[in-house]
Amino acid sequence: MLARHLWGCLMVFMGMAQTPWGVLAQKPLAEKLHDPSTDRAYPVVRDPRLNYVVSALELSGDFYRLRFEQAFVSFGVTERGTTEVVIIGWAPQPGVPSGELILTPSPDVKKLEAVLSPGGAPEPPRPIESIPEHSRVARVYLRLHPGDPFLNIPAERLRSEPNPARHDEAEAVRRSRFLLYLNEGPSQAIIPPPGVRVLDAETASGDRIVVLDGPNVPRSITRLIVRR
Repeated sequence: MLARHLWGCLMVFMGMAQTPWGVLAQKPLAEKLHDPSTDRAYPVVRDPRLNYVVSALELSGDFYRLRFEQAFVSFGVTERGTTEVVIIGWAPQPGVPSGELILTPSPDVKKLEAVLSPGGAPEPPRPIESIPEHSRVARVYLRLHPGDPFLNIPAERLRSEPNPARHDEAEAVRRSRFLLYLNEGPSQAIIPPPGVRVLDAETASGDRIVVLDGPNVPRSITRLIVRR
């Protein structure tokens, strides 16, 4: 399993076995959105040696499908396994994002829209019509459970890519997203329940589409319009 393999690499690369994994007593979300099998948050380790180029990358759910012909993928790994993924598409030509996100919301999926001010604070979201949508996307920030089947990427589709410039680009995405989702501070990740995914995609226009999916959560699609 990819998550276990990545953690094993980290144990060799970084001597993580001696890290004091502190037990945390409280979760920041009122709904306690975390894996019920654990009551801990875990330090997230990101390292250029955990970066790959992946071909034919796809993530699908009941009402969405994300596809990249080829992408740079950077994994954020914890003691429990991978819970964070940054995906940056390899554009076939400048200015044309290589990823596509297809949305086909069912009636039970809320579709919302909010405007982001230049400082990044969102205005109150408003409901919008739930119609199918097809967007080109350049970057994706993903939070998931370490047992998510998306992480079972065949080895033949992975190529190591420790390029520092690519890693820095992934770090910039993380800095802008990590504190928004399932965290206990700037470096501690809360493991989401099995099956729960948070997908935050940057579109060709610079707007964002945030998908929340999983059992026992209010499934939704929120478009964040960046005011310029």
